[in-house]
Order: sequence, then structure tokens, then C-alpha cells
Amino acid sequence: MSLTSLSLGFWDELRYRHINCGVDNERRDTSLILPESLFEGHAPRLSRLYCRYSLHVTFPPWVLRSVSEFTVSHSFCAKHLFSTLSEMPQLEVLRVQEISFPLFSGAVNTPVKLENLTLLVIEDTSLQTFLRLFSCLLVPANVQKNLKLTLEQSACSTDLWERFTSLMGEKTEGSFYPLHGIHFRREPRSISVCAWASPTEPGCSPSPWVPLDDPFRLEIRIIGAGCPHSQLIDVPDTASSFRQLQQLCTFLGGTTIQELFIEYRKASYNHNQPLILCGCWRSLFSSFPSLKTLRFGEGAEALLATAASIAVSVYPWSTADSRGTLFASLQRVIVSRSKFSVEVLWRWVHYAFARPSEWDVSDLRKDVNALLLASCRHSAVGDEEDVTESLLMFILYCRRLDVQVFEVSLVEPLWDKPGGIEVLERLLHMLDPDWNVICYLSN
Repeated sequence: MSLTSLSLGFWDELRYRHINCGVDNERRDTSLILPESLFEGHAPRLSRLYCRYSLHVTFPPWVLRSVSEFTVSHSFCAKHLFSTLSEMPQLEVLRVQEISFPLFSGAVNTPVKLENLTLLVIEDTSLQTFLRLFSCLLVPANVQKNLKLTLEQSACSTDLWERFTSLMGEKTEGSFYPLHGIHFRREPRSISVCAWASPTEPGCSPSPWVPLDDPFRLEIRIIGAGCPHSQLIDVPDTASSFRQLQQLCTFLGGTTIQELFIEYRKASYNHNQPLILCGCWRSLFSSFPSLKTLRFGEGAEALLATAASIAVSVYPWSTADSRGTLFASLQRVIVSRSKFSVEVLWRWVHYAFARPSEWDVSDLRKDVNALLLASCRHSAVGDEEDVTESLLMFILYCRRLDVQVFEVSLVEPLWDKPGGIEVLERLLHMLDPDWNVICYLSN
């Protein structure tokens, strides 16, 4: 009478093997059929049902009618999943984790409508399975969605990815929870993106919300992804995983994205060719016209330097439109857990004091920017990154934007000497006394 949750976990790999027998990939064995007399046919409080690592289980209809939370993973048969869901009129929470069998076109005849669903969680390693599952579930527009995909590069064919992008756009069109932030991370053998809907509190890490507290969260990790190595040449890369992920996020909510967090981890075996997303900077930033907060994590030195150099190469100082269009709405730059040098800042302060008498502030600023840009183009990223000069170059580029107040936040910075923020503010004031740049530290 007091039973509220039932968890079933069966697995006998020697007895129950997966075999191919037609389009539905059924098992050789029959389902485990639970009798009508289960719990003497009466469990009025049973509302949560979990099936993990198990052969398909056929429940008495009276059990399914009262279930409000259903979790199923791995070997649960895809065809029987939809027949089970159709018998759950009270279902509010559905979690599906890596169904083992592909969902072929003959597996489901009619989409399943879940009118009372409030939370949908899908985790999978097959884009085809995800497409079939997501397209056959009819859920309310305001349902919370937590979607997580881990894919092999070879599985992201152009046709399959276009279908996925189109379906995600269709399912999220007119959503109550438009995308607010995106986190890109590039690693030597993978690339990942996390898109979320909840605004981030100032000074906090991106998307601090527990996944189930975020009304919309999409996580995709592609393994074995390639990326251009050149820091300054815009290499055509229309089929790369980065470009695919960028286009997906732009398609879903390019005009609503206000936060972008980007980082990369360079390959330990090759320090001279960092895996930077430089070939995609222009299209990336121009895709998010409402971007207000730009955050750099691991690999911040090269990311800041190449972002600024790409922007300057597109809109040089000599152009009529000296402000350009990249980062047009940017208000805040956050750099997390990076190394900075007070000594480097003092050298630039002394350089500013020693400028020729005929120079005005504008001449000094252009000269410093040119020296920083040249240094960026002829230097390689070493083991010990120093973000000082690359941050300074990026700030000088952002000075050209129509922003009255610009914030620079350093999260858990590592300084070689104390007083770094004060010296940075002094240098920025010397380079542009009319621009209000607010620098601060946060934990």
C-alpha cells in the first residue's frame, strides 16, 4: 500500500543476447510478462518506475496508468517503449538513456502524445536513434528539455545533421525558454557545446543550474573532431564539427544568445599549433548580434589574441567604419583562472610615459595596438600562458565599440605580484582617459 517507486534491473548476458531478426531488432527471448496479480493487483501510490539494463518488461495496464515518472535505459526495446508510453496517461517525467536498438521506420506506427509531460531527458550516442525518438514524441511546448548527445565524428553525416538541425528548430520554435548562453570547448580529439536557457548570475560560472533546473539544456560532444590549425588564415571548414555546432546554435537562437563561453585545451604533444577555432571567429561572433558577455576559460591567451587579430584584420584602423560590427553589443569580458603579469603591465606603463611629445593619446593607443598585434602574429603559445598582453589587445579592440561602460572581470587570476588590477586600470586610463573601463576580481 505504501509502495511509491519500483526499480527493475535484469541482465543475463549469456541467456539474453541481441540478435538481428527483421527491422525491429527484437530479442530471441520473449518479454518478461508481469502478471495482473502483481502486488495483489493494487498499488495506489506507485508513481515512479525505473527499468535499467533490462530485457523488455510487460507491465499490467493498471501499473502503467498511474505512473508519473518513467526512466528507461539501454536494452529496453525501442518498439515496446512506445507501446508502453502510450499506456501512461499521467506521465510527467520521462528519462530515456541510450536505447540499444536503432529506431527504424517500421518500429513506430503512430507518434505518442504525452499531454501531461513536464520534463523530458534524453541521453544517447546515436544521432539516428535520437532523431527517431524525438520526432515521435508529441509533448507540450513548455516542457523542460534536457538533451545530451555523445557522437562519433563519423556519425555526423551532412544529411543526418541537417535533419537533426531542422528537427531541433521545429521542436524549439516558439519555445517558452529561448537559448540564453552557449559554451564551446575544443579539445585535441573532441569538440563540445552546451546551450542553456537560464541567465547566469554575474560572476558565476556559465549555467550554474543543476541540469534538471534549467528549462532547456542541450549538450553535444563530438569525438574525433578536426579543426584548422592556422591561427590567422580563414581556412574553409564548412563540414567541420565546430561549424556544424555553430550553425545549429545559430539556427536555434542566434538572436537570443547573450552569453558565450569559449575555451580550448591544446594538444600536449604540439605546442606550436594550438587547436584554436580561429577559422570560425568571424562567422561565430557575427552569428550572435545580442551577445553581451564573452567569457574565456582554458586557452584564454591564444583565444583572446586571435579573436582580436581576426577582428582587426576585418576592420582595420584605417577603415571609414572604425567601429566594425563584431561584438557590437558586447558589455563584459570575463577571463577565468589565467596567469597575468604585473611586470608586463609596468613595462607598457613606462612605454606610455616615454612616447614622443608630438603624439596624442590616439597615436599612442594605435602604436601599442600595432605592437601587440605584431607580437601575437609572431609568437607561439608555450606551456606557461601569460594572458596579460592578449587581454590588453582585446580590450583595445573593444574600445572602438559604441559602449559607454566596459567591464573586465578576472575570475581567480594568478598574478606574479600584487596590485595587478590597479596597474591595469592605470595603463588603460593612459591609453584612453575618456573611456570608462571597470576592472574587478571575482572568486
